[in-house]
Amino acid sequence: MYFIMSFDVLPGKLGEVDSYLEQELLPYWLSHNEVHSVQVLEDKFIGWPERTIMIEIDDLCALQRILSSPETRHMKERFTSYAADIQTQIVDKVIQKP
Repeated sequence: MYFIMSFDVLPGKLGEVDSYLEQELLPYWLSHNEVHSVQVLEDKFIGWPERTIMIEIDDLCALQRILSSPETRHMKERFTSYAADIQTQIVDKVIQKP
């Protein structure tokens, strides 16, 4: 399953948010054994969202456990100092072909 966060970057914070994602947020998520991969995607068109983070995780229980931790709450406070219009989704694969 995937936990997806899409957001716009606050004005003047693009370089800072990318550094934060690479140096802090991604390593934090990847430090959990239940997390298999983390990707940061950028919108190639002008519009919303500027960034999308896709976190591949074992299951909903693991996601809830991570999201409810004090460390995640601290990371969220930092994250919201760079991001606006944050939207989240939880999705799972239905069909996959190589």
